[in-house]
Amino acid sequence: MRKMAGCLVCALMLMGCQTDFVADQPTVKEKEALAQEKLAQTARQVIQGWLKKKEYPFQLEIMSGKRRFTGKQVADNWSLKDAASQKLVMRRNGEHIYAYHDSGTELMTVKQAGLVSPRDHLSFVLSVAGKFRKGPVEWVDGRRVDVIEVDIDNGKLLDKLKQALFSNESVRLPVNMAVTYKLAVQDSRRLTRVTLIIREPDRGQVQQLTYQLM
Repeated sequence: MRKMAGCLVCALMLMGCQTDFVADQPTVKEKEALAQEKLAQTARQVIQGWLKKKEYPFQLEIMSGKRRFTGKQVADNWSLKDAASQKLVMRRNGEHIYAYHDSGTELMTVKQAGLVSPRDHLSFVLSVAGKFRKGPVEWVDGRRVDVIEVDIDNGKLLDKLKQALFSNESVRLPVNMAVTYKLAVQDSRRLTRVTLIIREPDRGQVQQLTYQLM
C-alpha cells in the first residue's frame, strides 16, 4: 500500500513538472511580440548605421518614376537636381532651404520644406514608427534583399505635425490615412532603398516616393 501511495505521489509530481514545463513555453502572441521586437531592433540598427554616413549620392523617384531626381547628401545639407535636365531644383544650406523655379528662388525654413532628403525620412521613421513587419524578399542583381515594412503611428505623426505648426487644435489627419515605409536591406545590414507609401482609401489616393541609396 505504501509503495502504491509512493508511486502515486511521484506520478502527481511528474504531472506537475510537465504542466509547469508546458506553461513556460511562449505563447503564439509572445512569439509574435519577440519577432516584432527583433525586427524593430534590426530596422533601427540599420537606420542608425546609415544616419552615421556623412556623404552619399541618392536617386529619388516619385510615383514609380513619373518624376526622377538625383541628389547628394553632405551631413545635414543636401541638393536635388532634375534627372533629365540636371537643373538644381532644391538645396539645403544650414537652416535654409532654397527652391528654384522659373520665376525665381523661394527661401524656406527646414520646417516649411518638410521631409526631402533620405536622411530626413529616416530620422522621421525613428521618431514615429509603429508596427514593424517582414515584407516579401526581393532579388536585385542576383542578391537577396530583405524588406522591412514600418507602419507609422498616426498618433505620433499628429503630434509631430502639431509641433511643426505650433498648433494644438486645428491639425487633423485625413480619415483612414495609412503611412508605410519599406526598408530594403541587403546582407542584414546595408540599407539600399527607402520607399514611402501614403494611402488615403476614402479619397482613392496612393502616393509613393522611392529613394535609391548609393
